[in-house]
Amino acid sequence: AWERLAEAHEALRDISGAILAYEQLLRIEPPDDPRLAPPLAVKRGIQELVLISHRRGLADAAEVREGLQQGLQQVEQVSRETLTRRALEDVESLRRVVDEDIGLLERAAAEYEIGTGRGLRSSFASRAMRDLSTLRKVAFSDINTLQLQILRGDPTVTLLRDLSSRLLAAAGGAAEPQMRTRD
Repeated sequence: AWERLAEAHEALRDISGAILAYEQLLRIEPPDDPRLAPPLAVKRGIQELVLISHRRGLADAAEVREGLQQGLQQVEQVSRETLTRRALEDVESLRRVVDEDIGLLERAAAEYEIGTGRGLRSSFASRAMRDLSTLRKVAFSDINTLQLQILRGDPTVTLLRDLSSRLLAAAGGAAEPQMRTRD
């Protein structure tokens, strides 16, 4: 029965099952058992070699699998580090663009205030300057929060990145979104 079971496992390419069946068979009828007829003893000897080969094959497969897993983990780590570095570079680019744009608006408001002197227009320019200062603080606070989320590996950022990639792919935009920069 163990011999038939081992053959069935072999036919199904279930090496682990075949190993178990061969072990049981060879425990009951080892190849060096003097009670076995010579042809059956030879057959059991060959089955023992098959058992040894299967064990070695599984051990080799486990080593290869472990090596592949280690390699994939290293690639994943490098990819994660590269993505994090690129994301942080993008955040810094965003910070520079926001800073430049708000600076441009502040200079325009300051020139407007200087050119108008006192009165209603002057108070408008002063109010604009205060609002721009508040806008800069809020924007930088949000950018700092985003930067911390990236450094911590926040799943929300990953989810948003994956969703945006899928939306771009669905829209036919294979290229990655480009950040606006100043020339």
